[in-house]
Amino acid sequence: MPDEKLQKLNNYFRKYIDEMLIKDIELIKNRNSEFRFSYPYILLACSCIDLFGAIEKGFKSPTGQGNSKDRFTWFITEWMGKINPLYQDQNLAYLIYDSWRCGVVHQATLKKGFETSSYMYSRDKHLHYIKDNERIFIHSLQFADDLIEAQKMYRKHI
Repeated sequence: MPDEKLQKLNNYFRKYIDEMLIKDIELIKNRNSEFRFSYPYILLACSCIDLFGAIEKGFKSPTGQGNSKDRFTWFITEWMGKINPLYQDQNLAYLIYDSWRCGVVHQATLKKGFETSSYMYSRDKHLHYIKDNERIFIHSLQFADDLIEAQKMYRKHI
């Protein structure tokens, strides 16, 4: 990639990723014990995932259709999978997209089969099945932290 294009891309990342999305995640992390956030982490992290997936896969498929599922699940399995191998499972990535991301983004609620919180369970329960509730638990703060690490690696890669 020519230096000028790389510089524009890095400037874009600094402005829209670092100074907005990542900074917002960090700001709410500082108040998490007070407010016990969950959904803001989901929305901010999913915005980053969608963007990085689109950088790699484009915003449309070759047929001109939207491809948010493909680009989202690609980033989850490929890059977040480097942070936690559980993300590498394509079925889990699809469930995160469909039930967690789409549920919150489009319906303002989690779809059946998922539970999320930044405080209900410890971080070691992240991406695990909770028998008592018969749900897959996503620790929203851990998810955001995983995204922050994954996007750092991805940005070095590109």
